[in-house]
Amino acid sequence: MAEIYPLLREAVTAGQKSIQVQIFPFRMSVAKMLEHEGNPNSQFWKNLKVGYDSFELSRKPPLVGSCGGRYVFASATGTELPNNPLGDCPGGASKSISEVAANGSLDGERSPQINGNPQAPGAHAYSDGSMNPYFRRILEQKGAAKLAEMTSLTNVPVSRPQAALFEPHLAAPMTD
Repeated sequence: MAEIYPLLREAVTAGQKSIQVQIFPFRMSVAKMLEHEGNPNSQFWKNLKVGYDSFELSRKPPLVGSCGGRYVFASATGTELPNNPLGDCPGGASKSISEVAANGSLDGERSPQINGNPQAPGAHAYSDGSMNPYFRRILEQKGAAKLAEMTSLTNVPVSRPQAALFEPHLAAPMTD
């Protein structure tokens, strides 16, 4: 973040209205994905890898949507993506890891080893910390709808409010 923040500050100072940032847990090569295969977040990371591979191939940020409790990606401008993490996904909402690999992924033929079921990532909790205290208070005091209104330009709902309140280091919901 120390490297990114000055760039963001300069862009905002220069008048840029919004900045798209993708942050991944690590370089998502096949070797790294296999190295972290036993991690409780691996199903979620497989879902992120679809967007990661799309960027690595095109060098353009993919369009990102959400449905069915997962992210969906598209590389074509004008492609309409679902934007409801709680809603059902329409058919063909996102490429799978295998489809990205078939279209020239940097990972080549080893992608099926990590493919599993990228369309249905499992539940996960962030073990590197908990929810931002400011957002936690809003969620606890004003509810998921208010948090979504305050943090999303398109009012995307908070997909799992109880999971967001889970404190992984205490193994119980935090009450502040």
